[in-house]
Amino acid sequence: MKNITWMMLLLVLGLVSCQSESNEKSVETLSSDEWDDVTRTMYKEDGTIDSSKLAIFEWANMEYDFGTVIDGEQVEYSYKFKNVGAVPLIIKQATGSCGCTVPERPEEPIAPGEEGEIKVKFNSTGRIGNPRKEVTLRANTLPYETKLILKGIVKAGAKKTQPEPRN
Repeated sequence: MKNITWMMLLLVLGLVSCQSESNEKSVETLSSDEWDDVTRTMYKEDGTIDSSKLAIFEWANMEYDFGTVIDGEQVEYSYKFKNVGAVPLIIKQATGSCGCTVPERPEEPIAPGEEGEIKVKFNSTGRIGNPRKEVTLRANTLPYETKLILKGIVKAGAKKTQPEPRN
């Protein structure tokens, strides 16, 4: 395990030292490979986590109960957070547990001390009962994945009647 860690460290150092200053990228334009390098740098050579290289979510609320809605209503909610870590918070991905739950993540990194939000839209159509939906975030945090919960009650609505035809 130590050999692999050392090899990865040497590879990262080699890549960094080979880049010219004019070729540096900002965190906004990280490719998948570069994202992997960002997450790898959180680890010290002994395999422990370097907390000085972590972004940390501080949530106002990770679970939202929208109460009772009628089948077909749209629910919207914004989960507010603050980055209390030492490095910019990069949310790589935000996914809903199904197509009825659509999250919107910040595209730009959230600087240490700054605030952000995850906007979520839930379509209650056909979800009669007590739905409990999850939004999974993948970011340069520990743990790598964070789950937000959206729940409530969806009741069947009165059937809409067709207007009487006029003569």
